[in-house]
Amino acid sequence: ASRTELRTAPKVVKVSYVCQAFIFVRAEIGRGFDLLRIPSFAAIVLQGVFGSIPWNAMGFLTMYLLQCGHTSQAAAAVASSVLVGKAVGGFLGGVAGDAIAVRCPRHGRPCLAQVSVLGGIPFVIALVLSAPHLAAPKLMLIALCLGLVASWCGSGVNRPILAEIVEPAGRASIIAWLAALEGSSAALLGAPVVGFLSESVFGYEKDPTAKLPGLAANVSETSASLLEA
Repeated sequence: ASRTELRTAPKVVKVSYVCQAFIFVRAEIGRGFDLLRIPSFAAIVLQGVFGSIPWNAMGFLTMYLLQCGHTSQAAAAVASSVLVGKAVGGFLGGVAGDAIAVRCPRHGRPCLAQVSVLGGIPFVIALVLSAPHLAAPKLMLIALCLGLVASWCGSGVNRPILAEIVEPAGRASIIAWLAALEGSSAALLGAPVVGFLSESVFGYEKDPTAKLPGLAANVSETSASLLEA
């Protein structure tokens, strides 16, 4: 009898862990649906989905700069400038959000989000239209300003508002759900939507025989063969 107990004990423990994990996942999914019933959370998630798609689509920036005639080093420097500006802009957005929330508690943070989104549009237009003509240092400055201005919503608006509409014990869960929904939606929709719009709406056509500057010969040949396939 003792040998039988020793043989069955690990299976019982393993099954119990699986059951606990299943119960935990089911409870978290139920909590997520409960959070979506909160109007403020649903609105912020919807805004975050649309707001995260452009940032996810910035991965095309390097390819665009290469096709405009810039070297791979210059394209990497410009793309990195956006990330550096975004890192600093997140801190500035948090400080600005706290400051404006003191003066205007009800409408301060939403107004800051509108300023951030509208302020980033001119820099995006300038970066895209001037890429074929400007040198890399000037493009880096534009990209840095884009990251500084257009990155205030996350730290200065969305997360502080979510922290105010739930109890302190539920803040970690609501932030986790926001990050999961935003990240997954942006990853699924960002690059495909940009690729579809560029080819179907804006008439983008890639010449398979064209070679990008700054790439080794074998890399260019591999890229051309992939495009032909």
